[in-house]
Amino acid sequence: MEIKKLNEEYKKYVGKSVEIAGWIKNHRTSSNVGFIDVNDGTGFKGVQLVYDKDTENYNELARLRVGSAIRVTGKVLESSGEKQAYEVKIENFCLEGDAAEDYPIQPKRHTREFLRDEAYLRPRTNQIGRASCRERV
Repeated sequence: MEIKKLNEEYKKYVGKSVEIAGWIKNHRTSSNVGFIDVNDGTGFKGVQLVYDKDTENYNELARLRVGSAIRVTGKVLESSGEKQAYEVKIENFCLEGDAAEDYPIQPKRHTREFLRDEAYLRPRTNQIGRASCRERV
């Protein structure tokens, strides 16, 4: 399922399992829970994935790096957070492509000079990716 479609019609999928694939834009973990922001390039806004200690392969999930490509099956839940309306609780995942430890695009603002040197990664940044999403609309 395209993330853009899920973002537009998430209410139809609340309580149901969906499969999405994309690149990790951000990954935050604590001792009991983790959050992964994923985007597939169909729109600027991504999806927040949630997992906890009870999730199968928790330790593998916790080690995923920014830039990795993953495929996830999970249940759509209405979010208790203020920033998003829903989130996807991971039931199963597959690592499609791992990012190197020195992957240059991280969840921070990059200068245009830096992006000139890493031209092949420009579409994965918020700065450039947002502009190309507006052009498609």
